[in-house]
Amino acid sequence: MPPSAAQLDALREASQLSLMSQANFAQSAAQSMLPRSRSMDWVDPEGSSTGGGMQMQFHSSTRAAVDPLAPPEGVELDSRGMCVHLVGVNLNSAANEEAKGKEGKHGKSMGVYVVMYVVDHRGEPVGSAAKWESRARLMPLWNSALPVGASVAPPTSVGCRLAVELWELYESSSVLAAGPAFLKLEEMSAREGLHLPTTVVLSKPDWQYKKGSWSYHGPEASSSHSPAGEEGTPVTLYVLKWPSRRKRLFFVRHGESKWNAAKREKNLYNLVREHDHPLTDVGYRQALLLQQFVQHHLHLPEEQLSETVCALVRCDTLWASPLTRALQTALVGLQPLLEAQGATLELKQNARERKNWGGFDSIGRVYGAACKTRALAELRALGDGAPPESVMRSLQTIRVDHQEVSEPWWSDTPESDEQMSVRIATFVNQIKYAPSDTIVVVGHSHFYRSFFHRLLHPVFRRKEPELSDRLQTTSMANGTLLCLELDFDHEPFACVGVAEIGLAKEEGKPPLDDAAAEGSASRSAAGQSWMRGWTSKVTSKIKAEQGAKAVNPQMIKAMQEARDARGRGASM
Repeated sequence: MPPSAAQLDALREASQLSLMSQANFAQSAAQSMLPRSRSMDWVDPEGSSTGGGMQMQFHSSTRAAVDPLAPPEGVELDSRGMCVHLVGVNLNSAANEEAKGKEGKHGKSMGVYVVMYVVDHRGEPVGSAAKWESRARLMPLWNSALPVGASVAPPTSVGCRLAVELWELYESSSVLAAGPAFLKLEEMSAREGLHLPTTVVLSKPDWQYKKGSWSYHGPEASSSHSPAGEEGTPVTLYVLKWPSRRKRLFFVRHGESKWNAAKREKNLYNLVREHDHPLTDVGYRQALLLQQFVQHHLHLPEEQLSETVCALVRCDTLWASPLTRALQTALVGLQPLLEAQGATLELKQNARERKNWGGFDSIGRVYGAACKTRALAELRALGDGAPPESVMRSLQTIRVDHQEVSEPWWSDTPESDEQMSVRIATFVNQIKYAPSDTIVVVGHSHFYRSFFHRLLHPVFRRKEPELSDRLQTTSMANGTLLCLELDFDHEPFACVGVAEIGLAKEEGKPPLDDAAAEGSASRSAAGQSWMRGWTSKVTSKIKAEQGAKAVNPQMIKAMQEARDARGRGASM
């Protein structure tokens, strides 16, 4: 039975932990870390909570929050807890079949989210909890990691368990939908860093009265895969090793799209009825220029490369927005890397373009494996400028991971600043907990500007005010490349360095003069900023050095058109 009204009133008088504001990126990025106390009570699901947050009450006298980014005082580093990668939840199970498409007593469901935390041998929460943002799908997929804190001895301590809960979000409240179920940490720790998935089945919550307060206690869970047909809600996760504190990120903007060209020519009439516009001939050749640059440097000895370029051509973690123009740019421009490293191109829904008013090119048309199919079909549709059939066959062999975009992944309505803050915070966590220290992302100008607006470190802004302003207000040119340094020792997570890599150089020089690419160093307390110039210098003639692949006339023409387009102020 649920608590009485008097008990609920008493609980509401206890000090509450509210969800952090999504409007502030620093807070929204930290929103996933919610302190837990040693005494936790649950509010009746019939009740309401502000902001659609978790209905939890904490006794301030026993509150013991832990900073998730640093180990508790006097405890070894590994006792920060554990990094848990949440894959997804299967709501299409027997236990949820009745609820599909129906409006419950709490109103219409806005989605579900997952909460995890550590409990000690007494079953009491310790440390800090992790909350994954809500997803509105039948089979919601997060594919992202968060730290789950523990204010106890190392997480392999006997008796400690990982609690997993599924919450359903409504317009004015949240209700515990399934769980908690508990996984023994010694079993989880044995799998740390092995990327071995664990599936735990959550049952519907069960009210129990204990020590003067109402609480939920779920069944003990097994870390093995759940048997087929077992009732409940399967949640799949695995445990990661703690990530590096500093990572290098390459941002590539897609080549010119049909939407870009139409905006430049002020001829949008025929395109407003279409979505997800592909590359133009010029955009395809811009992707070829990136491909040539990568191919030229890929097999050079490391001593002939700058540190930045070396990191790029040795990178094996390659991400792209699922929008067609970005996927096409990644398939063509990064083809040498994908083939040389035997890598898989991962489609990241969080890297998609921001949906603004009138942003018809930000709405997707296909999902799943159809993303790659459409991207290749649109390349073939370029006509005389299309890749040769031999090139198309090689592009077809590139592996594309479309797990994150297996269901409709786009937004049909404009995204608010708060929604962008949450999405970028999630994207940053994906970067932070990715196994690689270097990642290449092919994406979009508005998304990148939103990223810089939220991530540039205050010291970087003071030391480089002009550059900081450009990063936040000026669109990257189509087909250009930036290198970023992310420092996760800072709170909030901060971008502390930016470098442009030019893909075309002065006459008589190779596609990239490595020494000049990093420009003059400008050092600050936050890190280094390398900026040789916001727009790459594109010349009408490039003489290939001995051993370097010559640029064909079509590419020279594309480079001229790209330069002219930037001069006319092309946007998006």
